Amino acid sequence: MPKFTFKEKLREKKDFERLFKYRKCFFISNFIIYICPNGLAFSRLGISIKRTVAKAYKRNRMKRLIREFFRLNKPNNNYDILIVVRQDFGNKKLAEVSEELRKLW
Repeated sequence: MPKFTFKEKLREKKDFERLFKYRKCFFISNFIIYICPNGLAFSRLGISIKRTVAKAYKRNRMKRLIREFFRLNKPNNNYDILIVVRQDFGNKKLAEVSEELRKLW
């Protein structure tokens, strides 16, 4: 069985700093989304969740749900996207999270 990996990930500190400098952001109840053009042939995703939001197992589940939403709804243009989670939504299903994120997608 092939192993699937998430390769479109923001990793470098300079990429995160560029997102914050560009300052194009949107707010919804559970999320803040920062968007910046990246000049690459594909879009990349970064996820930020503070430790105070939830325990580790819930933060990991939230990241998995966001990555799955991104995989299913990749934008056609080339942007760096940072999703900051503002509050715990660890008990929600993928459909509920997708509905909320799709409002800004």
